[in-house]
Amino acid sequence: MARILTAMEIRELVTGGQVIQGADPDCAEGIKYDFRLGDRVMLPQAHILDVRELNEADRLRVRQLAGVLRMTNIRALLAAVLLLNLSFAGLVSNFPLFSNVRFGWEAAENAFFFAFVGVCAVVTQGFLIGRLQPRLGEERLLIGGLTLMALNLALMAIIPAGFLLYPVVGLLALGAGLAIPSVTSIISNRTPEDMQGRLMGGVQAILSLALILGPVLAGLAFDQIAVPAPYLLGATLAVLALTVAVRALLPRRTAAAQSTTISVSERASKRATVHK
Repeated sequence: MARILTAMEIRELVTGGQVIQGADPDCAEGIKYDFRLGDRVMLPQAHILDVRELNEADRLRVRQLAGVLRMTNIRALLAAVLLLNLSFAGLVSNFPLFSNVRFGWEAAENAFFFAFVGVCAVVTQGFLIGRLQPRLGEERLLIGGLTLMALNLALMAIIPAGFLLYPVVGLLALGAGLAIPSVTSIISNRTPEDMQGRLMGGVQAILSLALILGPVLAGLAFDQIAVPAPYLLGATLAVLALTVAVRALLPRRTAAAQSTTISVSERASKRATVHK
């Protein structure tokens, strides 16, 4: 049965020449073991990114992201986008390792499980959100979705049996399916029409950043802290996203409430004047 190789075990294999002849042991921690490859080992090519080497498309993404971050009215919501995608990004990359170590799942069980998650996402975004949005509004859907994400990421870390992953991750997929389109729509509504293209480019850059950082953070938490640590970290990031989103939405709600109060007061004053 496949198992996780620790950094020290990999270092010893490299030092002894059992994996790669003439390899540098100081880089042994960079070797990635993939259960799907059996006894084979993958070595990702190390490459230091130089901004001067970026192609024009990558430079455009950087400029778009910088331009979007100058928009103070949506900056907090963009931070929420990054946090919620970070909390969820580690799930795909880390889950096969987590399920194998925790519940003994192999490739077939994981494949079936990811198919289930995909069905949940399709049902949420293709059916539920279109019916819930007119009734509840995007702000409530965002807050509710982030709450579901935080709760169920935490539950993933403590559930005792593999079959319980289905309802927990089903609700997690529901939360993500509600939160991500809702926050994107709120940000779009707060952005002028002539900035929509730049906004979409900036959001895509943020999503790309989350897809880079999320698996790295999840892998470090898994290897250095504990098996369920990536999901506790994800729950923490989801709570941070919820906090940031609530703080970003609160001023508009307060302003709307004050406007309603003033309008009611004005109508009452007019009625009193008429009666006099």
